[in-house]
Parts: sequence; C-alpha cells; structure tokens
Amino acid sequence: MITTIDDYLAEPRPPVRWTIPLVLPESGVALLTGAPKTRKTFLALQIAHAVSHGETFLGAPVPPQRVYYLQLDMPEGSWRERLERLA
Repeated sequence: MITTIDDYLAEPRPPVRWTIPLVLPESGVALLTGAPKTRKTFLALQIAHAVSHGETFLGAPVPPQRVYYLQLDMPEGSWRERLERLA
C-alpha cells in the first residue's frame, strides 16, 4: 500500500507494549552495543533470565515470557558458564 507521510502520521498508533517497562519493547528489534569487555553479554543474559523467570529487572516487575536467546559471538561453553552463574 502506498501512502503519504501525512496520512501515515494521521493514523492512530497502538500503544507500545513493554517486556521490561521503558527498557525493552515487546516487539521490534533491540540492539545492545558497547565497547568490548563492557559486560554486554552478562547484561543480555540477566535480561533473558529475568524475563524467562518473571523476576524484577532494574526494579520493574517483569511478567514471565518465553525467551529465545541467540548467541553468535562466542562458543557455547563460554556463555553457558556465564548463564550458570546467574542461576
């Protein structure tokens, strides 16, 4: 469907649904970036753990949801050890 910008902006928007309030939206793409060795993997695992167990994250209650975690930057054994530390 082709539409104008004005028509698009005039359409009502559904409210954003959050997995973690004001941190992680329920749909779309989230990108976690930063310098090497700044514990991004640990943060991602903490988020995945909180969401999969329905725990609080940064003080916000998080309802339990299914989590699919795709780890592409290190061997399985390395991130498994990190995940076991969280459990």
